[in-house]
Amino acid sequence: PDGRWDPAARNPRSTAAGLTQFLDSTWLAEAARPGTHLNQMAASAGWLDQRGRVLPGARSALLAQRLDPRHAIEAAADYARANLDRLSANGIALPQNDDSALARMAYLGHHLGAGDAVRFLGRGLDSGRARQLLASQIGDQAASRQIGASGNAAAAHRNWLGNYIERRINPDRFTTRG
Repeated sequence: PDGRWDPAARNPRSTAAGLTQFLDSTWLAEAARPGTHLNQMAASAGWLDQRGRVLPGARSALLAQRLDPRHAIEAAADYARANLDRLSANGIALPQNDDSALARMAYLGHHLGAGDAVRFLGRGLDSGRARQLLASQIGDQAASRQIGASGNAAAAHRNWLGNYIERRINPDRFTTRG
């Protein structure tokens, strides 16, 4: 809320944690995905089995790494690249020569996951899924108010997420200037 990045941040309505707010399931999947920073770190720590899956006994230690800023940022970069590739493979045109628009697209993929991002950018999310996602972000009561004002959950979620991304995802703040 005060604009500072908090490495120990947690979403009380989901399992999201750390600077980059990875869900448990997504973090573990990234650790099992060959070629990622997390996969290399987990393999070095002995947290993967011979087939590259996270060992049950290593799960909590691996999830705790979400609170390490370096691992969180490296994982977010790997996940962004994979999500952008998946969007492109599903026929979603990626912005060309517009790093800010590309960063917003990468954030959308991180926020929704690639599957929901493809649906969001294509035919749109169904109302049940949109309601679930909106409630996990802003709480049940606020989601109900926005759905009432918009007329349906899909529109409310689209409006909220679009406004959030436009307000909060501003890569130009991090570029170097002459």
